[in-house]
Amino acid sequence: MKRSFSVHSSETDEYVTPRKRARRDINSPCPSENTPASCRSMIVVKVAPRKAYNEPQEVDLCATLRRCRSEADPSAIKELKALPYGKPLVQHVQSLLHVVKTNVKKRVDKTDRIIETELYLKWLEELDSAVIGIENLLSAKIPGTRRRVPGLGYITFVILYRIMDGFISDVDHHHDGWSSRGSEDHPIYPITMTLAEEAKDPSTDSRAESAVHFAEDALGRYDRVMGVAVRRLKAEGGRSLRLARMVAQTERALARACCLLCEQTGFGGDKSATGESILRSTRTFMRQWKAEHGITDDDEYDTQDGF
Repeated sequence: MKRSFSVHSSETDEYVTPRKRARRDINSPCPSENTPASCRSMIVVKVAPRKAYNEPQEVDLCATLRRCRSEADPSAIKELKALPYGKPLVQHVQSLLHVVKTNVKKRVDKTDRIIETELYLKWLEELDSAVIGIENLLSAKIPGTRRRVPGLGYITFVILYRIMDGFISDVDHHHDGWSSRGSEDHPIYPITMTLAEEAKDPSTDSRAESAVHFAEDALGRYDRVMGVAVRRLKAEGGRSLRLARMVAQTERALARACCLLCEQTGFGGDKSATGESILRSTRTFMRQWKAEHGITDDDEYDTQDGF
């Protein structure tokens, strides 16, 4: 009799040698794994702590330049170099001019009424601290060396140009704004004498002559500092044709502005009454610069190429 086999019989099952349970190796560098062979190398990534974000602080251009009245302040140099160009820089200069005019108004309101030429002189005198600050910045040297601090030519020249352009615009606006000059509540303009009042006061002629004299002295100091700035600008800018065109356009604008200032105030008056003596040194150097590149007054400039 044949022996029958059941499909479920254990005798038909393939014998499999049971695996031994792996012992945990307490000396393994990976104690979470069962065997050293299965241990995977672990990569530890160190994440540097995130630095706190500091928003750029708003620069008070007037205060920054005044800090340099005695000597250049290293922090002021950093603030000046960090200033943005273009419209934001123009806004900084406009804020400076606003401070100048409000400071003058506070002082003038406590005195007798002045003539308009004296007011324009006081604006120039109030700007002296900023001009002296820029002069000291341009004279600053790298500590331990005789070398000037680099990178200040462009920013100082643009600031000086924008200050002068804004000053002349303010003079023009005040000169033509008869309706606003008679108000005691005007935020930036103190009350000045009318032409009729000046005609009745015998002292106004000598006062106007004195104001013109001192204003021309102030403009001469301004010209000296701006001349240093434009020379530094050229030294740092090299033989850039685009920069030369920007200088040419700026010189043309300055010529028109100085002519207007002369007509309205008598500053820099001469036989031609064109204000040629105002900023003469600076403008002469600018004309020489553009001549080196063959740029003439008849050339057309790109209106976007300006400081």
